Amino acid sequence: MKIGIIGAGNIGGTLVRRFRALGHDVSVANSRGPETLAELARETGAKAVTVEQAARGQDVVVVTIPEKHIPELPRDLFAGAPASLVVVDTGNYYPQRDGRLDEIESGMPESVWVSRTIGRSVVKAFNNIYAKHLMENGKTRGADCPAHASSEASRPVRRVRVGSPPPARAPFPVLMVESEHVPRYPSSC
Repeated sequence: MKIGIIGAGNIGGTLVRRFRALGHDVSVANSRGPETLAELARETGAKAVTVEQAARGQDVVVVTIPEKHIPELPRDLFAGAPASLVVVDTGNYYPQRDGRLDEIESGMPESVWVSRTIGRSVVKAFNNIYAKHLMENGKTRGADCPAHASSEASRPVRRVRVGSPPPARAPFPVLMVESEHVPRYPSSC
């Protein structure tokens, strides 16, 4: 599988290592440019690329950056991407780090906010586990792991546990209520 990862912090770097260990073709990008990812690329065999390159020609793109930086992604990042592209958002909203995001503070699920901001449906995953646990205790191939999809279009790509009904204010079908996956609520993978 071809996987693009945007963000190489704790979770992003761990996902690069895990996906490469499973034999996936991984491209990784950050806001500072490919040259700053040379060591990670050497260590894992992943390709260090630009943000735009990480989003093009992939089967899956993982966006693993703080929520406050989501609006800084290129507006046309997913222009021309096929409908089959799965976009995963690993982020969590922390007002003390991200500043106040009024829509989220007013009750909009984070994945819906991210989806609207990037113009693409997202699957919320890997946001409820510490990077150390993901690296050392990650689930094996085929294991269920909590995930949340911002739209029905993301549904066929992976298994999800269906939670309680979505809030009425959601602009499109939500497969799982996000409160099950945000830092202030218990959930683990």
